[in-house]
Amino acid sequence: MKSLVFTLLAFLVTWQTAQAEVSMPKFFSDNMVLQRERPIRIWGRAANGESVTVRFAGSEVSVQADRTGRWEATLPAMAADATPREMTVTGRADTVRLTNVVVGDVWLCSGQSNMEWRLDPTTDCEAEIAASANPNIRLLSVGDKIAFEEQDASIPGAGWNARPNPRACSRPWDIGSASSSIPKRVFRWA
Repeated sequence: MKSLVFTLLAFLVTWQTAQAEVSMPKFFSDNMVLQRERPIRIWGRAANGESVTVRFAGSEVSVQADRTGRWEATLPAMAADATPREMTVTGRADTVRLTNVVVGDVWLCSGQSNMEWRLDPTTDCEAEIAASANPNIRLLSVGDKIAFEEQDASIPGAGWNARPNPRACSRPWDIGSASSSIPKRVFRWA
């Protein structure tokens, strides 16, 4: 009986591992911006020992997931480029496709409730909205979560938003995206 239970358990573990899909934290998504002029780290999870290949902008890196299923690939540093591209992350049986990916400057803004202050009730909001209509600005939204210990990267609600028209965004404008705090030249052209 013990050997039957052991065999069944081993089969279930093997089957579950074989069914694992390549996955990444939610901030690796469509519309994302990758930091220019720095090596580009992409990571996630896959089956134990699975080969994972990341392709972007003519570069390709293959790595193998460790015994816990974690993998990390590092693409070479790239110059700023506003041309939307596709990134693919391929495992044994599946491919994740991320579209409209660009390379530029990534600004991290954090703070208290003022970081979620809506721009539309602000004095001179029409002028600020008109001045911020830059199609190269993207916003990474991350849901609110209170925690007293380190969190994994699967925070609900995370994702990039490419919004060429500020009026098209129904969510609150972050103060960090107002034209007064983001430079007009998001990309440095050679």
